[in-house]
Amino acid sequence: MDELPGVFPFTRGIQPTMYRGRLWTMRQYAGFGTAAESNRRYHYLLGQGVSGLSVAFDLPTQMGYDSDHVLAQGEVGRVGVAIDSLVDMEELFAGIPLGAVSTSMTINSTAIILLALYIAVARKQGTDERALSGTIQNDILKEYVARGTYIYPPRASLRIVTDIFAYCDRDLPNWNTISISGYHIREAGSTAVQEVAFTFANAIAYVQAAIDAGLDVDRLGQRLSFFFNAHNDFLEEVAKYRAARRLWAGIVALVGLGDPGRRRRIRRGDLERQALAVLARIDCGHRPDRNRDFTPRAVEAGRELDQFVADLEALHRDRADVEHDLAVLDILHRHARDRIHRYREIGRVAAVHAPVVDGTHQVRLGGGIGHR
Repeated sequence: MDELPGVFPFTRGIQPTMYRGRLWTMRQYAGFGTAAESNRRYHYLLGQGVSGLSVAFDLPTQMGYDSDHVLAQGEVGRVGVAIDSLVDMEELFAGIPLGAVSTSMTINSTAIILLALYIAVARKQGTDERALSGTIQNDILKEYVARGTYIYPPRASLRIVTDIFAYCDRDLPNWNTISISGYHIREAGSTAVQEVAFTFANAIAYVQAAIDAGLDVDRLGQRLSFFFNAHNDFLEEVAKYRAARRLWAGIVALVGLGDPGRRRRIRRGDLERQALAVLARIDCGHRPDRNRDFTPRAVEAGRELDQFVADLEALHRDRADVEHDLAVLDILHRHARDRIHRYREIGRVAAVHAPVVDGTHQVRLGGGIGHR
């Protein structure tokens, strides 16, 4: 490959020396039970050398229910920490100087509420909110596609997303205002092509919503981050991340982000995947659960996936052949690009309203509290 890391279209990475020059921020996704229990865990992790926090919230918190609500029964503190009030948030970060720690919060429908609570805690600590750094997931479109923890209709939800964009641009300049996520789509059963295509189609919709809201998308582009999965097929994943970088470098000009060389951030997940990241010069996500159904409330898939599989089979998966690896990258890039164009033609917000069939996968409503 003639391309070098740190050079447009950044196929091999956004930094010239990649992780040889500086390691990525290392976080362990954590949160369970009460705020006090999770706080003890955070102190332990910081003492063990992690360089940032990643907060997991329980389903009632994700869906906007108090812990004593009837629909929260059996879910409180199970998949994350329960946060019902500012008091809980203060307890969650007690003894942790928020001005000195980067915090990622995996929260979507209630993201604006949890971010407000986080800022309030920082103010009580005497920290200038402009000094806060971190990421809020704030990716509501993938909730309609893969997870189901949405509360409001799509257009109203997008209004909240862009309101967060506007506030953070003005008052939290070091905060990444969205983590556009393919990870959950892949865990729900998608292919590598679908993961990249759905994620970038969502990204285009968010940028368009920001344009419609009158925001400076060139500034917004500097705070976009992405969150992809690190799946089991090693070389295909290497090709996927490289194809994603190349594809996004071309998309930024299409959606009006100005500089076609705009770099993108990708969130990294499990520390056990560090070897994959170093070897492949890619950023990694979490490991998948293969037993999840793929339930995208999105758009018709088309036949390009069948062709994609046929193309891969035609290469005979020769692991020792470098040309094969480059061919996989090109195939991923081409099919993901074609899929994105199809999604754009239909429209991402309109697409989540009408159930359709995506290939062999029957589309149905997402799950989660309040969507039984």
